[in-house]
Amino acid sequence: MGEENLTGGGEFNDIMASLKSAGYQPEVVEDSSFSAFKGSYICRIESCSRQKGLSKRDGKPYDFISLSLQVAEVVSGDPAINRYIKKNYNWEDKGVKKFLNDMFTAGLDAINASTDAELEMFLATLTDKLVNVSAWVGNEWTDKSGKVHEAGNQMSKIVKEFKVKKAKVEGEAVPF
Repeated sequence: MGEENLTGGGEFNDIMASLKSAGYQPEVVEDSSFSAFKGSYICRIESCSRQKGLSKRDGKPYDFISLSLQVAEVVSGDPAINRYIKKNYNWEDKGVKKFLNDMFTAGLDAINASTDAELEMFLATLTDKLVNVSAWVGNEWTDKSGKVHEAGNQMSKIVKEFKVKKAKVEGEAVPF
């Protein structure tokens, strides 16, 4: 069955009826080997914002800064162009301090906010800035045969610079 649009949108029950009438059968999605990656990367800040609300799962409040990085260039390590790295910083002293230290390390320390509104405006200005990131897999386990497997927990750290290459923060075109 092709990827054509059978109904043009609408209610879910209409879409399901259309799929069933066209003979749709679910198919197994093959492993695309979309695993964690390791290396040194220059990343573009895709977005940075404060996320605040109540969890739909357990009703508990959440509040954190969410940073989404897109790999723009591989300095060394696994190929990962256009892959994403997510970093979250809890909204408390320790988390905000970690966020501010990471931004200072990246050379993006022009934060001059004293209110939530000013901070949110600053976070929006980070979009399209380039930063240096080291990434690695957080967990490994060994099977009975002794083979080491990566559990796929993507870990990362914003770093000042790489000896080989440095992200250009100001005046450089975003590579994509």
